[in-house]
Amino acid sequence: MAKDWIELIKDPIHLSGGEQRIFQNSQLPTVSDALTVTFRIKLKSHTNNWGTIFHKGTGDYDRTPAIWLSANTSHLHARFTGNWYNNAGVEAVEGGLLLSKWYHVAYSLSDTEKRMDVYVNGEWRAFLAITNIRTEQVIFNEGPLHVGRAYSWDSFNGEISNFRYFNWRLTPEEIKKDSLGEAPQTKKIHMDAAPRAAPTPSAHSTLPTHSTLPTHSTLPTHSTSPTQQANPRWVGSRRDTGKDQHNNEFLQEPANYNYQF
Repeated sequence: MAKDWIELIKDPIHLSGGEQRIFQNSQLPTVSDALTVTFRIKLKSHTNNWGTIFHKGTGDYDRTPAIWLSANTSHLHARFTGNWYNNAGVEAVEGGLLLSKWYHVAYSLSDTEKRMDVYVNGEWRAFLAITNIRTEQVIFNEGPLHVGRAYSWDSFNGEISNFRYFNWRLTPEEIKKDSLGEAPQTKKIHMDAAPRAAPTPSAHSTLPTHSTLPTHSTLPTHSTSPTQQANPRWVGSRRDTGKDQHNNEFLQEPANYNYQF
């Protein structure tokens, strides 16, 4: 499959509450077994509940890929849906996002390599390894991509820009270049139509009860959407650099970069 990517949001836009941007699956590069999402974000305030950055899928628990911010502390909560568990991912990337500061965030996911990685400002910060590699698979979907509010959860409160969607797992070097504003030397898809926006403000004082995925009725249910407190497959996060034993790639310190626009 050809490597394609698209920049869905270029200049900074502000989102909060029920505000969102919706991109249909047909507007995105075709995904087979891997993807990467990168973006820049600056928070105006923390949310008092889960704040959605982005979520692709047809409902709350069809979520490949997705990132929320935790309430009050804005830790990155990166998730995806698998055939063994509909809420897999990294519970909380170490170090919450500070207010009024630009960050570059990258989320990569590969079913072939059985892993998900999260980077902040070009630095490898967290990963999850799928352990039962013969039977456990990532479930990709053809649902819409929401930036901002999605289904039961309102948007984060702040600005987002340079939102890019890739149909392959970027290498650490490619993510580092993306964090410095360098575009990949591959085909870029241009937007032919404006994204659909459908703001629907609402308040959520209680956690909703979700239904399981329609095609996976045996998946476990949860009462703490969008997170599951006990996740045995969460591997952890790291702030230092070093060698990734899974793919033997050495991650070096990113160059200094001013994330102020």
